[in-house]
Parts: sequence; structure tokens; C-alpha cells
Amino acid sequence: MSDALPPEIKIAREASITAGGSTLGGLLRYLFNILVARFLGVEILGFYSISTAITQVAVGVGKMGLDVGTVRFVARLQALDRIPEATATIRRAAKYSLMSGLIVGSALVMGAGRISTDIFHAQDEFLGWLLTWFILTVPLTVVAHVAAGGSQGFKVLKYPALALHILPTTFLCLVFLALVGWAGPLWSIAVAYVGSQVVSVVAAIYFLTRLVPVHRSVPSPPQAGLLRFSFPLVLATIMGMLIHWSDIMMLGALTDIRTAGLYHPAARTAGMMTFFMASFSGILAPIVSGLAARNEKARIRDLLRLVSRWNFAITWPVFLFLWLYASKVMLVFGTDFLAMWKVLQVLALAQVILSLGTSSAHVLIMTGYPKTALANNTITLIVNVLANLYLIPRYGPMGAAMGTIAAVGVLTLLRLVEVWACIGCIPSPGNTPSPCWPVWPLWRCVHSLIRLYSTGIRWPCCWLVRRFS
Repeated sequence: MSDALPPEIKIAREASITAGGSTLGGLLRYLFNILVARFLGVEILGFYSISTAITQVAVGVGKMGLDVGTVRFVARLQALDRIPEATATIRRAAKYSLMSGLIVGSALVMGAGRISTDIFHAQDEFLGWLLTWFILTVPLTVVAHVAAGGSQGFKVLKYPALALHILPTTFLCLVFLALVGWAGPLWSIAVAYVGSQVVSVVAAIYFLTRLVPVHRSVPSPPQAGLLRFSFPLVLATIMGMLIHWSDIMMLGALTDIRTAGLYHPAARTAGMMTFFMASFSGILAPIVSGLAARNEKARIRDLLRLVSRWNFAITWPVFLFLWLYASKVMLVFGTDFLAMWKVLQVLALAQVILSLGTSSAHVLIMTGYPKTALANNTITLIVNVLANLYLIPRYGPMGAAMGTIAAVGVLTLLRLVEVWACIGCIPSPGNTPSPCWPVWPLWRCVHSLIRLYSTGIRWPCCWLVRRFS
């Protein structure tokens, strides 16, 4: 497992692997959106984006927070050299997630038709049938994520990158191209998507068995407290998914499917910036969990500062590119999407703000504060929904982008205050490269205000977080 490597080297190596896999998978998913827009049109892309949004929220419910719980407990057990117990914990998490995924999927399949007509006002049955096929993959997807979480807990990120990003998106694009010419819009999208999730779960389980024998019964009992730790993350994940997809779903409900289809490429383009953040957080999480098991808080603070600098240093140049060439990027999808270039700029700025607090969220969860994620996501969702209800009827897609940036700002501020209150550390971009100098004075002002504000409330905040976590 290369545990003898220093954590900094381990983070850099595994993050580079994950970044490569996530970027390739994201580009292929991006290519799929382009193909749908070019071959099938804006309206079909809107149907696809709505179905994807609802399915991802369902997956968040079905996972029950067990993917994150698996990462934390497996990493802690590996640090304590209790591998059989870690294996039993993965098996238990997979069983729980499969049962939950079946329940959630069954409930949504029965209501897919009503969702398409009553909420999104679809005039034909296309959205209902597409949504039904997508929802059928929920049990497979949740198991794939839990299995990938097991590999991540052992600090091996190449397997999750292959199983969740590279292999399924490759299958998705190839099968769609093979079917779109003769199978029609519904079957070309549905078969490609369902098949990609089958590939994902098979690959995730296969790769996990190369690390530990999860396919065999083990005498050791699973780690106690998995469900107790994961339960707050269920609601936190639901809130997080709703935050992520609320702009598209509310655009579809408050305007029309075509507007949601126009907005979707801008949102997903800006969302590609999160691949870099997820790469660092993916390996930071199990390392922090292992350090927390050995009570090495100073090392946790050092790694948090380091990863925060890396996150910001990588995210800022990407933001500059999207800000300067937003119109050209949107033109890739077609002339109909050119009007969304300003929306892309605002959403890209939201991702820069998000990068300042992403690592803090994972550190709080892995050090035993899962309820902070629930509280933060609940507050952020309320802000996002209220902002969308006010802004979308007035400004359309730009209103949705403005609501997103308001919600992300609140979320980042909450995370920074909490990590200072509980761990005594404010992540800082530190020695940033020269392209970042325009925002450096602003960040120093925010940094100083947080320290000044948090100093007076540090101990009350720490007491509250400990009391309710």
C-alpha cells in the first residue's frame, strides 16, 4: 500500500492519478453532452440533464453516507493493522447500500411518470421513460461507490478512478455513438447509460477484490459505529446533491426544459474544476482518518494547509481560462448555447470560492464531526433554494448562477470558521504562484476577518460542534 511514503508524497502521487482519471472521465462525460446536443438537440439534452439530476440525488440517498463512512473506518482500521475487520466492514456497508438503493430505486420508478408530468410539465412520455431507465441503475451505482470507497480507504485511488470515471464514460460514449444513428434518442441514451453503470459496479468490485478478499466470508466482525457515523452523512449527502443539482431542476420547473438544457453545459463545464479538488480530497481523507486514529493533530493541520494551497493554485488558472474564453467554450455545443457564456463565468467563479473550503469539509468529517456536513449543507440548501426562487423568475439562467455563487459563499465561510474552531487552522493559499496575485489581497482580508471573528467564538463553536457530533 506504500504506507511507508511520507503523507505529502502519497497525496501528490495518488492525487495525480486521480486527477488524470477524473479529468479523462470528465472530458468523456463532457464529450457525451456535446454528442447529445449535436445529434439530438437542446430539448433532449434538457431531458437528459433532468434525469441525471434526479438520479444523482437518488444515489445520494441510497448510499446512506456509507461510501464516506467506509473510507473513514477502513483507513482507521488499516492504520491499526486490523485488516480482517476492515474487510468485514466493507461487506456490511455494501449490503446496507444495496438494500437502500433497491428501496429508493423502486419508490422512484413507480413515480417517474408523475414526476415528469406534474413537476417538469413534459408533454410526452420521453422524460418519464428515460428517468425510469436511469433510476433502475441506482442500486448498482451505490454499490459501486461503496466498493470504490473501500479501495480509497486503503489509500489506492487508481481503482476508483478507473471504476467510477474512465471505464463507464468510455462505454457511455462508444455505445451512444454506435446506437444513435438507428436506435433513436431514448434507446441510444438509456442503453448507453445503464450499460455504463453495469461496467462501473463490476469494475469497482473486481478491483476491490485485488486488494482484500471481500468476496469471501471473514471471521472478524465489522467495525461498530459505521451506521451511527454514516447516518448524519445521509442527510448531508442528500442536501449536497440537491445543492449541486437544484439549479437545473428549478430551472426546469420554473421555466422550461429547453432552458435547463441550455444551462446544463455551462454548469457541467464549470463543474469540471472540481475534479482537481476531488483528487486531493480523495487521498487526503483516508490519510487524515489514519492520523486522527493516532491523534496526530499537528500533522493534520500541516496537510490541510498544504492541500489547500495546491487546490487554489490549480483551480485559479483554470478559472482564468474559462473566464477569458467562455464564449468559445460554449460555442463547442452549438450556436444555441452561446448565450450562456456569462453564466459560465459566474459558475467558474463559484468553483474558485468553493476550492477554499473543500479540504476543510473532508478534514472535519474524518476527524469525527460528520454532523458539521449536515448543518452546513442544510443552511446552504436553504440559501440556494430561496435565492433561486427569487432570481430564476427574474433573470433565468443567470439567476440560477447567482443563486449558486451565493450558496457556495455561505458554505465556504461556514467550513472555514468550523475548521478554525475545532482544529485551530484556517486553510490558506500560502505561497501562491504569480497568476493568483490579483485575488491575494482579497483572500488575506477574508483570512484576517475569519481569524478575528473566530477568536471570539472559537470555544463556543468548538463546544457546539463537539456537543452535536
